[in-house]
Amino acid sequence: MRSRSSRWRLRAALAVLALGALALAAPALGALSASPQATWVTDGTVDAIAVAPDGTQYLGGSFSLVGPRTGGFAVADTATGAVNVGLPDVRGTVVAIASDGAGGWFLGGAFSSVGGVARSNLAHVRADGVVDPAFAPNPDGAVRALALVGGTL
Repeated sequence: MRSRSSRWRLRAALAVLALGALALAAPALGALSASPQATWVTDGTVDAIAVAPDGTQYLGGSFSLVGPRTGGFAVADTATGAVNVGLPDVRGTVVAIASDGAGGWFLGGAFSSVGGVARSNLAHVRADGVVDPAFAPNPDGAVRALALVGGTL
């Protein structure tokens, strides 16, 4: 069994190696960092990173999935399972979704921004994937349910 200080040294060494690997991979990662949706994430901890001379990155850790970052809102094709990663990133949690009837969506939950636009807990994403600039109701708490009846939300 390792002592607490040797585990700390091992973690520090792995962190230094990971930072070095990321520095070497920075040119390859530059294209990916253009938008939050282009950044890939894991569902657990990454403990090791290695970059091959051809730029391929190898990750090790306690995770079982790797995929594109979607934030708190994603649309998946029911036939193929493909996720549309071109939607605005939600910073927070979405707990209610309602179709606007025109290809867009109303989002409710506990969030602070959608697509980089300040939106507190309620937002409208138009069919073109753009946050509706005219819809900014700013509720005073989390939105837990939505219903669209006629043209009234």
